[in-house]
Amino acid sequence: MRLLRHIVPTIRSLPHAMLRSNFMWALAQPERRGVPLDLSRFGPAQTQWNAIQTELAVEKDREYGCYVIEAGRPHWRKQNFANYVKRNGMTWPTHPRRRPRRARANLQGHGRPLPADRDAARAALIRCRNCG
Repeated sequence: MRLLRHIVPTIRSLPHAMLRSNFMWALAQPERRGVPLDLSRFGPAQTQWNAIQTELAVEKDREYGCYVIEAGRPHWRKQNFANYVKRNGMTWPTHPRRRPRRARANLQGHGRPLPADRDAARAALIRCRNCG
C-alpha cells in the first residue's frame, strides 16, 4: 500500500491504466500456460523437422549461397556469407579476424539496403543447432 500512494499520482488516466492492466493480464495467460499445440500435426512436423529446415534453406538461400547441405542438413558457412557480402559490394561489421559479425542488429540500417526479399535475408540468419 505504501507503494500505491506514490504510484497513483503519476498515473495520467486511471481508466486507461486499468484497461491496459486487463489487456496485459489477458496477454500473459498464454505465456504462463504455454502455447496450445495441435498434437496431431506436431508429431509429423517434428519427425520431418530436418527435411523442413533443409527445404527452407534450399529455397530461401538459392540467391545468397550461405548454406551448405551436408548429410541432408543445412549448415551455415561464415565464409559463404563473407563471399556474399563481398560479391554484392556490401559493408558489414567484422571481427578482428575479418569474419562478418552475425548479430541481428547488423541487419538494420547498416551498409546497403537489404535485398527486396526480406524472407531470404531472415533465412540467412536461421541456424540449426549444429551449425558451425
